[in-house]
Formats: sequence, structure tokens, C-alpha cells
Amino acid sequence: MKVLHIINNLNIGGAEKLLVETLPLYESFGVQVDVLLLTKVDSPFVSAIEENFNGNIYYSGLKSVYNPCQILKIKDFIQKGDYDVVHAHLFPTLYWVSLAKTFFGIKTPIIFTEHSTHNKRLDKFIFRAIDRCIYRKYQKILAITPQVKQVLMQKLNITPEKVEVVYNGVEVDKYKQAVPYAEGTFFEKGAIILMQVSRFQAAKDQKTVIRALTLLPQRYKLLLVGDGETKKECERLVQELSLQERVQFLGSRVDIPELLKTADIVIQSSHWEGFGLVAVEAMAAGKPIIASDVVGLRDIVSGYGLLFQKGNESQLAKEIEALEDEKYYKEIADKCAQRAEGFHITKMIKNNIAAYEQVINN
Repeated sequence: MKVLHIINNLNIGGAEKLLVETLPLYESFGVQVDVLLLTKVDSPFVSAIEENFNGNIYYSGLKSVYNPCQILKIKDFIQKGDYDVVHAHLFPTLYWVSLAKTFFGIKTPIIFTEHSTHNKRLDKFIFRAIDRCIYRKYQKILAITPQVKQVLMQKLNITPEKVEVVYNGVEVDKYKQAVPYAEGTFFEKGAIILMQVSRFQAAKDQKTVIRALTLLPQRYKLLLVGDGETKKECERLVQELSLQERVQFLGSRVDIPELLKTADIVIQSSHWEGFGLVAVEAMAAGKPIIASDVVGLRDIVSGYGLLFQKGNESQLAKEIEALEDEKYYKEIADKCAQRAEGFHITKMIKNNIAAYEQVINN
């Protein structure tokens, strides 16, 4: 079987990170995989995939993912590669692959993974109508949670048979066996390190975590990992609250397993999520996770880690301080580690391959 994955680029993000981790593993299941990136960016993920991936890495050669000429490029790569399946990720790749199939009569089956529950286009009638036409061209849509599937069915009238839930996966052993950085690497010895790993954007709510720090004793410190458009705002907030000595911005990193192992508590504060990938990674690292009580995080964390009302820094601070009880800390950490075992990355890959085989045979 030969599969082409198409994505906007390998900028820092959950979907991109997942692709970087999974693509090299398909070969062991007898699947030949190539990847087409619609634009080229400077990112640690690019280096990571170039080092670990044996398949071909192609670039469309265009500077913008929003350039409609991407349709022509996609058509050429699909037809020249003689692929059995094309697997698309994210917007606007979603549109370009669908339109390439429509305009050029491409026979290759196409699959799309819906990575998010929050799609602003679905709030407007005209865009909702366009999306119905776009999604219709896909033989199979993979939803990363049951809630994502429900949104697609309700908003776009997609039949249940066309949407399959395939949870994202994590290389559990990699996080479990990671070696933490030495105490004192980031803050003074004895500090309690909080960490959030996520892109700085509207969906992520690092500001609530920063504000929560003002309600906690001085020994609590915060590491923020990632880059993005709201990072400057968060840096200004840290200065306004005089937290410069208690907060570090680490930027984009590829040593996430080691960083999560170094943290004492991992926080995933989001306004919305498709799937809480970092939450699962933190669990795999054996750390207690505290997440905002929103779709995409609730179903993963509830009953294992801790939840707080999104945007409520007071409740978040209380949940953090409760973990000072060593017995309670261990209880939550153990539950989180147990939960992570259900999200092995090989399970996700096997489910994806089953979906490929289904659309090929149909």
C-alpha cells in the first residue's frame, strides 16, 4: 500500500507533531508513505522528520498555503506518485485536496482527519454550505474524538458511516522512559515546576496559567513551551504582574518528553481542543495533568487527572496547591499513567491503515 499525506507545513502544532511522530512508523506495518508539504517553514519538526523518515518529503514550491495554485500542485503529485490513498490534514489542505479531486477527476480515494472541534466556518450558513460540498468528496473522515464526529454529523449532515473515530496516539514508552533535566536547570533547586506545552494562539489560554501563578507561593515556577501570535501578549502580562523571575518562555522545542519529565505538574489551559495530545503525553510521562473543562480535554482527563473551569485562575490555583499532598499527588499521577496506556500510537496507526483498506476495497 502506498499513501500520500498532505498537510500545510510542519509548523509547531499538535497535528504537525503527531504526523512527525507517526510517519516513520508506517513502514513497519508494510505501508509506504510519502508526505507533501504545501509550504516550507523553519521548524524543529522539519529537522526531526528529515532525520527519522525514510519516505519522500515533497514541497509544492508555493509560498502561501492559501494560493489556489496548490490545487494544481496537489493534482500533479497525486497522479505522478500512483498512490492508493491520499490522507489530508488541516485547513486549507482540506479544501485544496477536495477541489483537486473535483476538478481533475482524480480516482485515488481521499481521507481527511478532522483535528479540531472548533471550526468558525460552521457558524456561518454560506461557509457551512461550502464545507458540505468539500467534505462530500472525501471517502472517509477520521474524527479524533466522538465529539468531533458529533459536530460533523450535526453541522454538515455527514452520515455516521462516513465518519470514524480514531483517537490520536502517543509513543507512550518514549515519554515514560524520558530522562528529566537535572534539578536547577531552569529554576533554583526546590522549585515546584508547572508547565504548559502549546502553541500561543487564541485557542490556548496561557494567560490564565500566568494569572494563577500570582495566587501561588513563590516556590511555584512556570515553564511555557511553544511559539505563536499571542506569545508577546503573554510576555507583557508576565512583566505587568512582575513574574519575570518565575516564568520562562522556552520557545519551540523537540525535547518535549524530557521537559514533561522535568515538570512537577502539567497544565493544559485551553478555550477549546480537538484532542488533548499534550495531556496524554504528560500522563505518559507519569505527571498529574490539570486541564480546562472543555470538549477535547474533558473526556481524556476526567476521572484521571484534574479539571478546572476554563479561564478560572482561582480554581486552577486551588487544584495546583491540592497536589502538595504527596499521597494525593501520587494517586493522580498513577491514574494519569494508567490512562495514557490506552492511547498507544500503534493503535492509531492500525486504525488509520484499516480505514485506508476500507476505502481501497470499496
